[in-house]
Amino acid sequence: MGHLKRTVAVGLSTLALVCGLVTGVAVAADDDASQEVPIVYDAAEGSGADASTDGAVPTDEPTDPTTPQDGETPTDGNTVDDGTITDDGEDQVTTDETDATDEQTDEVVVDEEAEQVEVTEQKEEVAAPATQEPATTSSKPKEETLWEGQQIKNKSMGEGIAEVEGTPISLQATGSYSSYSYAKINGKYVNHDGVEIAGAVSRGIDVSEFQDYPDWAKVKADDVHYAILRCGYAGNTTRYDDESFLYNAKECECLGIPYGVYLYSYATTTAEAKDEANHVLRLLKGRSLALPVFYDIEDPCQAGMSTTQFAGICKTFCNTIENAGYDVGVYASVSWWENYLTNSCFNNWERWVAQYYSYCEYEGNYHYWQATGGYYPFTTYVNGISGYVDTNYDFGASSTRGIRANLKDKSTTPSVSYKAHVQNVGWQSAVANGLMSGTSGQALRVEALQIDIGGVSGSIQYRTHVQDLGWLYWVKNGAVSGTERAGLRVEALQIKLTGDVASKYDIWYRAHVQNVGWQSWVKNGGTAGTSGKGLRVEGIEIRLLPKGQDPSNSPSVSYDAHVQNIGWMNSVANGTVAGTSGRALRVEAMHIKLAGASGGIQYRTHIQNIGWQGWKKNGAMSGTSGKALRLEGIQIKLTGNVAKTHDVWYRAHVQNIGWQDWVKNGQTAGSVGKALRMEAYQIIVLPKGSGKPAI
Repeated sequence: MGHLKRTVAVGLSTLALVCGLVTGVAVAADDDASQEVPIVYDAAEGSGADASTDGAVPTDEPTDPTTPQDGETPTDGNTVDDGTITDDGEDQVTTDETDATDEQTDEVVVDEEAEQVEVTEQKEEVAAPATQEPATTSSKPKEETLWEGQQIKNKSMGEGIAEVEGTPISLQATGSYSSYSYAKINGKYVNHDGVEIAGAVSRGIDVSEFQDYPDWAKVKADDVHYAILRCGYAGNTTRYDDESFLYNAKECECLGIPYGVYLYSYATTTAEAKDEANHVLRLLKGRSLALPVFYDIEDPCQAGMSTTQFAGICKTFCNTIENAGYDVGVYASVSWWENYLTNSCFNNWERWVAQYYSYCEYEGNYHYWQATGGYYPFTTYVNGISGYVDTNYDFGASSTRGIRANLKDKSTTPSVSYKAHVQNVGWQSAVANGLMSGTSGQALRVEALQIDIGGVSGSIQYRTHVQDLGWLYWVKNGAVSGTERAGLRVEALQIKLTGDVASKYDIWYRAHVQNVGWQSWVKNGGTAGTSGKGLRVEGIEIRLLPKGQDPSNSPSVSYDAHVQNIGWMNSVANGTVAGTSGRALRVEAMHIKLAGASGGIQYRTHIQNIGWQGWKKNGAMSGTSGKALRLEGIQIKLTGNVAKTHDVWYRAHVQNIGWQDWVKNGQTAGSVGKALRMEAYQIIVLPKGSGKPAI
């Protein structure tokens, strides 16, 4: 992952041999010297999460960890051992990775029809530690030189078709590798050819001690929206901590840069994977993580493991991290994803795919693409960092995460929590169990969602249909679906349950849509909102109900407020705020109605200079209008059959106090005898035993 510099020693006889081959290439290519050969990179084993010269499938036979190669010192794995020699930057020769001190016998293969020369070598694996002891003399990787080119493939870009978030993208060849530095042009991220990276919603970088100590203020100002920081490598030992991690983490927190972390793995057993997870958790104490914890899987010592073994170590690591309350993901090259990390368990975590090329060729679902590193022309630089740095793109499935702990209901009561990212507002506070997230009547679009469940065994999965992008991939358990900085509207959503919870509960939801209003409730994967009509979702409500219950036949409470200097405000429902806060305006009267239940609702208010009024019910006004008298307190209760199965919860926003705690079933919210005005209130009806509203 993004080393600051790399140098290598090459044996003289090897160098002479390669130089001779370069001369041969120049002659062979002379017939068409003007023809440019596209260069394709993908992550190769041993390259660290800053690598991506893929194409080679990792060897089936691991290097004997007890037999280091000549001159090798085990490292943290963040090195690339491929080298390409160029002849004055003209013709390029590809060599597979070789030990810097070994002399190899090279074989030249000439494909006359393609007019391309490839140079291959007998490859020796880099020695890896037998245990969690990656380096005894130094924690730094060995130094090596990388030349331009690094690897040549006989692959012309021409017109290609990539698929990002299910949308076909035409890739037109430009005929040259003009350097756009993976920049943002006219509001769109483009690759080094200037072709739009379709679906990319934000750009981030990953760094380690090899970038020294970045000037993060300059980094942030250079269109970097997030960072993924190496916290360390190998097992839970302080000498394997990344030297710059604490500095990087504190700077990101101070400057408000969302960040996640990654750990480079050497684990070949579940015990070692557990130790590596504990390494991460030790370093995360006291930190404010916003993105997932990524497990960097790519070291040569792991290349001989079976897909079952890979699944075992990743489950151990990822489950340990998730149980501590963090989101988790796995990083690997395309070839490792296609050949090693194929178990279905990887669908449970976020994928971070490395491939240094014009677009990511991985055909499965992924959330992040590491597009550049230190290999020309796939190289990027940002202000505040000396030397190149890895650039990553987020495709809308994850940007500002780490809120799972805020969404997750830690109680044993089944509940669903959710929050919306709203135009001109940003992320709202999480709400739960039927409350509205978003807005109504303000013409503001919902741009992203986060949803989670608690108190049950299982997961919640969801996806959004986004303007210009279509349906995004399914995400789960608090991950972001949608975009945050692209200004794109969510047009529809689908939600479903998995695991044990799906056998006992239904997930119901509905959307408030531009020009439509509240739609009917749908459940378990049905579509709320619209697609193909260009209409924004403005608000959502979600309910987790036992099988057989229908929200249209479940209690729903609506209410309004008569406010000083404003008059009657619009009616709201199910936990939405009625009234104002922060404006020092008194509530003077209210109406409350109950629907969808057998029974009724009664309420009374404590009024300035009057005291408690008599009980009102089912939509009658309580309070006064036109008398400039403040409401000071409120009591609410259910009647009839609904009172046997449900509780009514409510709370008040009070002058000089703010929001009070929730009370229920006839208790007093607000104040009595203190001459303090009520400024706003909320009401929600929940099944008995649900506990306080999770707002």
